[in-house]
Amino acid sequence: MTQPLSYKVVIVGNTQVGKTCIVDKLVTGAISDDVTPTIGASFLTFTIKKPKGPIKLHIWDTAGQEKFMSITSTYYRNAHFALLVFDLSDRNSFNNLGRWLGDLKGNAPPEVKIILVGNKKDLENERAITKEEAETFVSENNLLYYMEVSALTGDRIRELFQGLVNIDTTDALDVIQHKRSEEGSSCC
Repeated sequence: MTQPLSYKVVIVGNTQVGKTCIVDKLVTGAISDDVTPTIGASFLTFTIKKPKGPIKLHIWDTAGQEKFMSITSTYYRNAHFALLVFDLSDRNSFNNLGRWLGDLKGNAPPEVKIILVGNKKDLENERAITKEEAETFVSENNLLYYMEVSALTGDRIRELFQGLVNIDTTDALDVIQHKRSEEGSSCC
C-alpha cells in the first residue's frame, strides 16, 4: 500500500472570523458552543478519500490576535495551501487581509497556493463585503480563487477542502520533496 499524499494547510485571518469553527465543522461536523480564541496554533489532520488513494490534510488553525502574529507566522513554513479567512459581516476583517497576506508572503514558501475565504455566509442580511470586492482582492493579489462558506450551517465547508486536493500541486510537492532529499544528505 502506498503512503497517502499529504498537504500542509494553514488558516489565517483576524480573530473571531471563524477559522476554528471552519476546521471543527470539517472534522467533527459540528461547532462548539464554547469556542475560545486560539493561542499560537492548533493542529488537526483530516483525510479525504480519493479514487487514487487517501490524501491527508495537516491543518494548522492559527491565532488571529495581533499579539500572536510573530508566533503564528512560524507555522507558515512548508505550507502547500493557505486559507485567508475573513468575516463577511465584518469590514475590519476584510480591511486587514493585506496585512495577513503580507505576513504569509513573507514567511510561507513562494509556491504556496492562497485561497480567499469569506466566512459567515449565513449572515447575508449583515453582509459588509460584496462578492465583487472579494474577487477584486483575489485578482489584484494573484490569489488562487475565492469561496464563501458558513461554518455555522456547514455550507461549502467540505467543498472548500475538497477543492484543495483537486488542485494540481505537483510543483509544490516537487519542491518539498527536493528540500527533504537535500536535508537528508551530508557532505562530510
